Amino acid sequence: MRKKWKNAAAVGMAAVMAAGALAGCGTKATPENLFRDMKKNVASAESSLMNLQMSVVMSVESYEAAVAIDMDVESVAEPEAAHGKGSVDMSVAGMDFSTEIESYSVLEGEEYMVYSMVDDMWTKETQNAEELTGSLEDLAETMEFQADRFELAEELSEVNGQECFQLVGELDMSFVSEMMDSGMMNSDMMDSLGEYGLDEETLAGLTFPCTIDIYRENILPAKISIDMTDAMGTALAGSGTSVSECSLDMTYMEYDSVGEIMVPDEVISAATEESGDDDGADLWEVPDTSAGDPDISGGVSGMEGTGWESYTVQINGREITLPCSIAEIENAGLSLDEDYTPRDSVIDAEDYETAWFMDDAGNSIMTDISNTSADGPKTLEDCVVTSVYVFDYDLEYGGLTVVFPGGIQIGSAKSDVVSAYGEPDSTYENDEYGDSYFWFNEDFNGCTINFTPDTETVSSMSLS
Repeated sequence: MRKKWKNAAAVGMAAVMAAGALAGCGTKATPENLFRDMKKNVASAESSLMNLQMSVVMSVESYEAAVAIDMDVESVAEPEAAHGKGSVDMSVAGMDFSTEIESYSVLEGEEYMVYSMVDDMWTKETQNAEELTGSLEDLAETMEFQADRFELAEELSEVNGQECFQLVGELDMSFVSEMMDSGMMNSDMMDSLGEYGLDEETLAGLTFPCTIDIYRENILPAKISIDMTDAMGTALAGSGTSVSECSLDMTYMEYDSVGEIMVPDEVISAATEESGDDDGADLWEVPDTSAGDPDISGGVSGMEGTGWESYTVQINGREITLPCSIAEIENAGLSLDEDYTPRDSVIDAEDYETAWFMDDAGNSIMTDISNTSADGPKTLEDCVVTSVYVFDYDLEYGGLTVVFPGGIQIGSAKSDVVSAYGEPDSTYENDEYGDSYFWFNEDFNGCTINFTPDTETVSSMSLS
């Protein structure tokens, strides 16, 4: 999942270049001469600073995935380089994630060296410069060619306190196709969408509303707003996937104010080669439970705790009581995913970090590792596991057994859960996504069980 969005900075940089393909105004403002003159002015700009915000909300069967990207991107023409920094907030099937992202792209000979950071971990990879730069003129021609799709608004708009011409119209997906051909579009994301019929041919037939604001004083891009909600919804119709939001805003704050962009030495030394393997879940992938319920060989015999307040969890037949050490989780046959939470992480007093533990097959559980002391920061190894989260799609490969007190596990019936834990202290009922039951005490400890909407069996569970 994390890799699916590690190239978000590259998308922002692509937006800078693509927006630079727009053109502007000569004498009397018309869409045609605005596009033409803006393209000419952008070509002579030495640098730009822009903010990119992207929001996508999709529902796949009973699972919802939402992503919000907010980042600043600066680029310079000579020597050619770009730098992006921002954040990605994600919500997938009720799980919330937030991470900082950063990227450098510098031209080295005939190749771009791209450094990308997610969760304080840097990777690097090379991209062919000829492929990337060869299609910029095509992007410009594509945008200028679609000038007849826009109309000039009667009133001036305002961006960053400056007067702007505003063009309102639509673009077709040939613009997206050009970005895909250029290699600047996030290929992982497009490959994932392709599983739902969103291939290049399908995209080429779609259109989407677009508003382009152009600074009146210098005829340079001010803001580009694209709404792809309806277009993506149409493309995905019949696939079991619905789109409630898909939008992109690019706001250009400054031109010719960015100095030379250089990759810091500490980034170069910390970056590891990108392997191309995806070590995370596909954001758009529907969890596959076709393999059936997880293997529960070994049963739950010998579990001392029956009620949720015993805080006992059985992993691969080994019983653990929360809070526990990292070693106890690993002794049950799991390994800390250090790509997400490095073992040398430091946790502030009375704070926590989210961490995943995985088995050799690729199954995983999510945990909270907490520094319960008020005395100051502690390393991860000196902290304790205070929460365990289990999701059906994280056990899809089979072989990992996770059982909560009273024998409750993924696939247990709702009636069995109530029999083990009693009537819940709170409930949330949802016909589309399934019901959620909550138990908690005066110490803010608790247990949450979510059920599938059709079978009313456990689809996820957490114990804190």
